[in-house]
Amino acid sequence: MRPLVAIPADPVRLLPALRAALSGDGPALLPVALGAASPVMLPSEVPKRVAVVVETSGSSGAPKRVALSADALLASAGMTEGAIGGPGRWLLALPVHYIAGIQVLVRSIVSGIDPVMVDPGSDPAAFAEALAGFGRERRYTSLVPTQLERLVAAAEADPSLVRTWGSLDTVLVGGQRTPATLFARAQSVGLPVVRTYGSSETSGGCIYDGVPLGSTEVRIEEGEVWLSTPSLAEGYLGDEARTAEAFVVADGRRWYRTADAGTIDDGRLVVTGRRDDVVISGGEKISLGLVEQVVRELRGHEGAVVVGAADERWGEVPVVVTTGSADLESVRSSVGERLGRAAAPARIVTVPVMPLLSSGKPDRVAARRLAAPQETTRSIVRVAAVLVTDPDGRTLLVRKQGSGVFMQPGGKPEPGEAAAAAAVRELEEETGIVVAESDLVPLGEFRAEAANEPGHDVVADAFAIEVPAGAIEPRAEIADAVWVTRADAELLPLAPLTAVHLLPILTDRHPGSAARDE
Repeated sequence: MRPLVAIPADPVRLLPALRAALSGDGPALLPVALGAASPVMLPSEVPKRVAVVVETSGSSGAPKRVALSADALLASAGMTEGAIGGPGRWLLALPVHYIAGIQVLVRSIVSGIDPVMVDPGSDPAAFAEALAGFGRERRYTSLVPTQLERLVAAAEADPSLVRTWGSLDTVLVGGQRTPATLFARAQSVGLPVVRTYGSSETSGGCIYDGVPLGSTEVRIEEGEVWLSTPSLAEGYLGDEARTAEAFVVADGRRWYRTADAGTIDDGRLVVTGRRDDVVISGGEKISLGLVEQVVRELRGHEGAVVVGAADERWGEVPVVVTTGSADLESVRSSVGERLGRAAAPARIVTVPVMPLLSSGKPDRVAARRLAAPQETTRSIVRVAAVLVTDPDGRTLLVRKQGSGVFMQPGGKPEPGEAAAAAAVRELEEETGIVVAESDLVPLGEFRAEAANEPGHDVVADAFAIEVPAGAIEPRAEIADAVWVTRADAELLPLAPLTAVHLLPILTDRHPGSAARDE
């Protein structure tokens, strides 16, 4: 056995600790998002082979703790280095409490060349500035599609960036499917994109542009993608049943059952979606992953999510959740031509901000809530809500007496009282924070199921404000008032309005600045 310690996911601090963990000179590590609460029920020791434990994002289900050996992590780094042309300097632009960011550090350790680091939320100008500091070594980076889209859009607006992006030798893009239209746009502005497929369970990507790396093998079992690779995880920490279900031995090899659906076409893996991401609509099986793939190829919907929703006539139907301007008939036509009429989305839900996890992946649980059909007979409760942040990027959440969920401060306006005035009054009454109406940044109107009034919907006029950091003394009917990071908030029982609408707005910046930019 060896010690296991939780370590803040500060890449400068994590890099030497990771080097020691890989060599066996230091404890095993569980990187924790900066500002997040300490992990609960974390064992003090793990098997000696385990070097890193990664908590998965839980984009479509419960999070897991994936135990990875040094051998697996180093094998992954070695296969990547062989596939992209040898060692080089990496530009780290991903959070290092997720496997993609961790692997950038592992590859840097293997190459002996320290990475250049930028904040994951950096704009393209900061990215270009970081590249300007590189030397003659080969240049690599790893991104998620949302980051790639920002770089592409910046180069389309400023052609001088094409040369800068072209100085990169390889841009690995993973975490979720890269739309074909975005891939083509990236190529047109000089970004040498390689689309990766893998997960925490495979120490990151082990399939590049559909082709297995090194000795990695792929097989399709009853439509499910199975992977066998030297970079396989040991299993799930403290969860033997889930480990036995996901990792199996067949034909003398150990395999990871991905739960993804796919095919092998001319030697290349084609992932079509999650096996459980299928709805039965009018008696026909519809793959939501395939529908999403078509929708994401439409300009303006590269980040769209397609989920299933109940329907009285058809049983279940595909629903598109998107931030883009949407014309339902054109989307239905595009999908119907490719996949058949039954696959055409029944409706489109347009949101100001796509619900995301801290990893940058879509929060599909929140998207399903957004897509759920609205009951027209439900009563409406009108409230004002305030998204309060401090200079450290934390957010204030409160829990009212008799409630088991956390939410933003706020409440019902008095008769004739304007929403902004109610927001200011409720904030002072509940927390003692005194602000002026002119300080509030409007975020818009949001609707969700009421947390404390069954059978009702709450419609909130939401505002944002940043206040100095400090202790909060709960007042009035407030039982708890806590400052949390977004990662902390994802671990709390949240009211529907907060979970579905306001939590996705939270960034490391003042939320109002994000709203104004849009």
